[in-house]
Amino acid sequence: MNPGAVPGVIAAQAAEVRGALTSLRTLQTRLPADQQYNHLALQLRIQQLDALLGWLDGLKFPCKGE
Repeated sequence: MNPGAVPGVIAAQAAEVRGALTSLRTLQTRLPADQQYNHLALQLRIQQLDALLGWLDGLKFPCKGE
């Protein structure tokens, strides 16, 4: 892969994760309260994706000439 393409790939991945988070959060609000296991499973996945997004957003790439 062209090193210059990496920031764009990372940005695209972050956008996908944001979309997934939106979908999962919407699903979580629509689940009946008695579906405790499903709420816990969604909570886990949302926290995993939040952590991944934080990592992706925190990535730094050297500027040209560094």
